[in-house]
Amino acid sequence: MIPGDHGYRPIKAKNSNEAIELAEGEGLDLIFMDKELPDIDGVKTTTILRQNPKTSHIPVVALRNYGRKKLRKWVLPHT
Repeated sequence: MIPGDHGYRPIKAKNSNEAIELAEGEGLDLIFMDKELPDIDGVKTTTILRQNPKTSHIPVVALRNYGRKKLRKWVLPHT
């Protein structure tokens, strides 16, 4: 364990498809999602993750704010 890492191991995806694959297989605790991704945007990627029983429970934190109401709808659907 690296001092100050609190036991977390960050994983970086190059694009949305890789992020989805990692989320399905890595047992992630949290996802930081950027709205701007090279293949599928972060909104669509989060929608895909929310519809997948393997990944729907993983909290998603958005890294860009482009409209508060729309952002809350796809990032925090239970609030």
